Amino acid sequence: MTSPANAAPILSRTLSIADVPGDGTTVRIVATEAERTALAADLDLPAIHRLEAEVTVKPWSRTGFIMEGRVSADITQTCVVSLDPVEAKVDETIEVKFAPEAEEESWLKRLAAAAEADPEATGEDPPDFFAGGTLDPGAVVEQQFVLGIDPYPRKPGAAFDAAAYGAAEPEEAKPSPFAALAKLKKD
Repeated sequence: MTSPANAAPILSRTLSIADVPGDGTTVRIVATEAERTALAADLDLPAIHRLEAEVTVKPWSRTGFIMEGRVSADITQTCVVSLDPVEAKVDETIEVKFAPEAEEESWLKRLAAAAEADPEATGEDPPDFFAGGTLDPGAVVEQQFVLGIDPYPRKPGAAFDAAAYGAAEPEEAKPSPFAALAKLKKD
């Protein structure tokens, strides 16, 4: 992304935690043309043709929430070999737990104690922390979308031809100076 890490998400859709019933609420996000264009520019993508998600937010603990769902998109990328356009799909599962910011220190202490007790264990990840009584499903969808993009898209059949770009052929491997010493040792 070219924007700063703390920039406001393009797909922002805030949700008051007070509006989340005990059995959860479903949020459907369909990016507008303006949002797709802005996000494509931010990510240096030629185009985002479709970007949709559906997530369910429900209580996870006494004070926490879990967001589960799926994001899918149709995009155009640039082939890393030929620089031709490559059509691609993004299809990512979303599962993120949230806890109030006030609980962050206790979570981190608990996880550090568990790691100290068993350094080989792959303990649970801490939840994301929220403040102000709102969650942003749109921001989570945007993050998962970005993570689902192939960082090295390649057009089918595209192969790098070094000679076509004026690159010299690799030189023959030169014998190691230690090979001569090894030969002397054998003799």
